[in-house]
Amino acid sequence: MMSRQPLISILTPCLNRADMLAEAIESAMQPDYAEIEHLILDGGSTDGTPEILKRYPHLRVISEADHGMYDALNKGLRMARGEVIGLLNSDDCYSFGVFARAVDCLEAHPDAWAVAGDAELFQVDVDGNRGQVNFFPAIPPDKLWSRLTVGIPAINAWFFRREVFERMGEFDLAYPISADREFMLRLAYTGFRYATFSGLAYSYRHHPGSQTMSAPPDRGRSYVEPAYIVEKLQIAETYLDDPNLPVELRPVMRHWHADITSGQVLYALRYGQIWRAMAHAAVGWRRNLIWPVDFIGRVVSGQRKKYSSASGQDQ
Repeated sequence: MMSRQPLISILTPCLNRADMLAEAIESAMQPDYAEIEHLILDGGSTDGTPEILKRYPHLRVISEADHGMYDALNKGLRMARGEVIGLLNSDDCYSFGVFARAVDCLEAHPDAWAVAGDAELFQVDVDGNRGQVNFFPAIPPDKLWSRLTVGIPAINAWFFRREVFERMGEFDLAYPISADREFMLRLAYTGFRYATFSGLAYSYRHHPGSQTMSAPPDRGRSYVEPAYIVEKLQIAETYLDDPNLPVELRPVMRHWHADITSGQVLYALRYGQIWRAMAHAAVGWRRNLIWPVDFIGRVVSGQRKKYSSASGQDQ
């Protein structure tokens, strides 16, 4: 067990989330861990959020206009006083006991820059019943690059020593949706050391307004390519254009690039955008001469998964 309780700074960016914010705040109020500094970075909410925040006098509230959630988080990083940093979205929840488990893990691994637990995606039905939609186990070191590219980084299930941000810098505002993924890739590129701890650490809420875990756009709408896809492609191409990219990472980035461009092609085809699909295919082919073979394999694999799920085999 931990010999002391280092101060943990929890950073929560917020804008008009009055319907879910209280649950997020209370998930960070845990009786087994007292040394918590919770910063709320409110971008100027007008939906009753300020009244909710007044119910919790222990919060440090910064309310001012910002340029999105990562700009808000960067402000919080500059103000945080804790030895350990955690990131809590205003529509999500921490699991009970997570702070003690994270600190125990940090103490057991003094050379670790960060520690990570499991995460889940949940939703609440019309009757108020909560159900798990997906589960994301803590990332083992041998799966780090695959989960940070084609997988889900689940950065909110991580706890970082504050020196990590002092070494790595802040979130890159060039990626309004994917700055967390870009940061984790930048961190992984250094070969940083980390450890994992057992048990659920974080719960992402699935709902239409979620920026991090929302469903893809409705097919009934007109064609608009999701911004997060564009951002991921930009990140992948930045790495592939780096002449100093280690040789062992180049296939990883090519695989990710192929996965992104294949998704773009399929997305465009769903809307009948043949020329857009061909343009995306050309981008993929330019980076990978066997891209057409990879694309066909992904289509076949996707159809198999869809069939297995529909027939009850994908359990």
